[in-house]
Amino acid sequence: MGILTKILIKHKLLPFILFIIMGYLFAIDKRAKTLEIIVLASLLGLVTYNLTVKNKLTALLTGLFGLPYLITIYKGKKPSFNTKNKEIIEIKPALVGVLAVLLASIIPTLSPSIAIFFIQKLFNIKGDLPFVYALGSLTTADVVISLANFYFNGSARNGAIVFVKNLLGKIDFNTFLLFLANTIVSIIIAFIATYVFAKHLIKYEIDVRKIKPILIGFIIIYLIAVSGFVGLLIALTAMFVGLEAIKNNINYSTLGVALMFPLAINILLS
Repeated sequence: MGILTKILIKHKLLPFILFIIMGYLFAIDKRAKTLEIIVLASLLGLVTYNLTVKNKLTALLTGLFGLPYLITIYKGKKPSFNTKNKEIIEIKPALVGVLAVLLASIIPTLSPSIAIFFIQKLFNIKGDLPFVYALGSLTTADVVISLANFYFNGSARNGAIVFVKNLLGKIDFNTFLLFLANTIVSIIIAFIATYVFAKHLIKYEIDVRKIKPILIGFIIIYLIAVSGFVGLLIALTAMFVGLEAIKNNINYSTLGVALMFPLAINILLS
């Protein structure tokens, strides 16, 4: 957790920032259904937060985001790919990803994807392709910034950096430079590999709908294993909220209030 984040929590300013973000999510889509989804997701998050269930957030997020996406894809058409698109990478959307990581690192429960959504609105960046650019730069920046945050503050947010922290505890400057160099080299290799192989792989059509039942079944078994049947109940309840959001064409980022609201209330009451 960064110094600025600690200050926001200590002086109980963070809850008001989270409430402003939640209000903005409603303001950009002023519909009664949007307000209903915000209220349902907030209450579900608050109830889940106060349950004594193992891996309850895993169950909640899987239900809100994972299962609804899989179900709607299962009912959809086979995706098609355009291999003739030769658009070049744009710098502005890529910078959005970097800014999103910085914003998400300051405000807990604000996912990078929601941060991207806000910054895109701020700079009036539209379209799916800029979002993909932003998401790619976000993934890269997340690792680099998390590594730097781990070295200077001793905290880690990215999963890979958390693993390093649990494995090594603290790192010195030389180790930091070594990890940073490895990260940069890995990014370059991943970019080249993706550029070279992806344009060939997408020529082969795969009906992803056929494996969706297997994936959904695996997720259900996994949730029971890590969270028990109560965790599965949380996920199924959250799934209906997520499906309702998709059905009414409500931005998926809105469901992030399920994490923001419980944190805000917990800080205010602490």
